Amino acid sequence: MHITYYRPPNPTVSFHLVAEHYVQELRHQGVTVQVRDLLFTPEWLKTTEPQDNSIAIVHPLFYFANWQGLTFPQIVETLQFRHRFIFGMEVADTTSISDRFVSWANHPGLTSLFLPSQFSMQAFKNSGVTTPLVLIPHGVGVDPTGGAQQAAPLQQGKFDFLKQEKIPKVLVFMLHEPFRKGWDLVERLIPQFPELLFVIRGPMKQGVNSITRQENILLIQEWLSEADLSSLYHNCDLLLSLHRGGAFELNCLEALASGLPVITTRYGSILDYLDDTNAHLVKVSKMVPLNPTGSDHNGLGATADLDDAKRVLEQLVAQLPKFKQQAALAGQKIREEFSWERMTTVLIDSMQQFM
Repeated sequence: MHITYYRPPNPTVSFHLVAEHYVQELRHQGVTVQVRDLLFTPEWLKTTEPQDNSIAIVHPLFYFANWQGLTFPQIVETLQFRHRFIFGMEVADTTSISDRFVSWANHPGLTSLFLPSQFSMQAFKNSGVTTPLVLIPHGVGVDPTGGAQQAAPLQQGKFDFLKQEKIPKVLVFMLHEPFRKGWDLVERLIPQFPELLFVIRGPMKQGVNSITRQENILLIQEWLSEADLSSLYHNCDLLLSLHRGGAFELNCLEALASGLPVITTRYGSILDYLDDTNAHLVKVSKMVPLNPTGSDHNGLGATADLDDAKRVLEQLVAQLPKFKQQAALAGQKIREEFSWERMTTVLIDSMQQFM
């Protein structure tokens, strides 16, 4: 088996990080993998490389921002000239995707699409995608030295200074999509818990000024390596994720794998791996459009019930040692079930069924 893996060149992009794990593990399992930047240009179209029995994995498939005016059919047809099988990895953050994405997903040159969650699978199906869909979840791996796999903190980590803070530390991931991540809800909770330190992982397109005005907030806006992320997980006490949507919400999986109790919305992709036995799920209050009109992720998301979120957070903080112990046990099971080795085996088996 020979694979050419097309992935974004920017190491700060989450797709790039996931792709790197797949590539590393594919090679570890004896697969020949060539990595190429996902930067299709008109010059790239002119380069002739004849078709062989190789496989192309394009991750993500709809990375149109860097296609410099090339149409989707042009790119797929060029890939067909070079590769016998074309597998696209994609996501759906909402309950449906646009007609444009559906037309791309249904291109006859695609062998199959790989999606990370049942939520994304259903969104593609409901939107009219007929290309074969295969469920391949992401794996757990936030520490290249093995910290997340072994549930052991790093000896020296970027965020070890947080140990000096004797109050419980609540980790929140906002990144670039504050509304999808439920920042407006978290922002309303923070003043009600002055006894907690909220560690906010940015950056964000908006909301930074309101964050910096809060006294019980530590704002992190720099890019973090996987070792840094592992240090962050291991030096916080719980994860709060009031997301409205998302294709997998990898932070929830990584936090639990690192032994953090997880408070999150009872909705969407996280239900593939979280339930009442291993997490603390907040009730949904209403369904809302997640993105502005014209977005390719044009469906609905779920808004968490703020009163229930407050109740759950109060309950967890009141018995934090108990719930951290439970999370440590649940995390061991998560690390085994969602190891990159296991997920890559699923990837290989899924490709072989089409060959």
